Amino acid sequence: MPESKEPPSPLGRDPLEALDRDSLWAFDPAPPNPPGGGPHQSILPAPSGAMPLPMPTPVPSPPAQGNVQKPPSPKPAPSPLHHLVTFSLGAELFGIDIKQIQEIIRHQEVCPVPNSPPYMEGLINLRGRILPVISLRRKLGMMDTERGVSGGAAREPSPTADAEGERPEDTRTRRIIIVSAKGSLIGLLVDSVKEVMHLPVSVVDPPGTVAGPEAMEYIIGVGKLEDSHLLSILDLEKLLADL
Repeated sequence: MPESKEPPSPLGRDPLEALDRDSLWAFDPAPPNPPGGGPHQSILPAPSGAMPLPMPTPVPSPPAQGNVQKPPSPKPAPSPLHHLVTFSLGAELFGIDIKQIQEIIRHQEVCPVPNSPPYMEGLINLRGRILPVISLRRKLGMMDTERGVSGGAAREPSPTADAEGERPEDTRTRRIIIVSAKGSLIGLLVDSVKEVMHLPVSVVDPPGTVAGPEAMEYIIGVGKLEDSHLLSILDLEKLLADL
């Protein structure tokens, strides 16, 4: 019996020979890079007119809402301040610009000056330097507890005063504020010194009726404090203009 032969394959000896080389190049898998690290070369040469498959372009993801940082809002400008040393005259509270104050000392012996104005307390010896001292009570027309005068008018000493006409409790708290005015040092006698205060300009109003009519010309403003008290700010240039 004759030996049967398989019909020849329509694709020839090698089936890959019948495939379109263009299609084969398009689906050619990319082998790993050669040892030299150079770019990959396709196994099959690119046919004429063939274009490589395009690579997808990465689309950036939108930023998360929680990570978006808003620019910081500008801080409001701080309010200007009055830097004051505050002191009391009776029940009234006053303040003087701290830049005009040299020092504060305890009350000490004062030498009277004959034929001096009613507000002139006298002279003191401050470390070998003779300084005039004025009573702010009398200068502002307020009642003077030390000598019993108001606006320069004499009155009888209080029954509780000592032999020299002074109240002992006033002597312990009285202070002399040494200020610089017109190139000289002058002492201001006050009942007591309170504190250094930084008062916003926004809470200072024009002066009203405080301390007495004689004091009005020496007050440049009245500050409203948190405890409902009022603070009168003195103008030293006007206060000491006639010295």
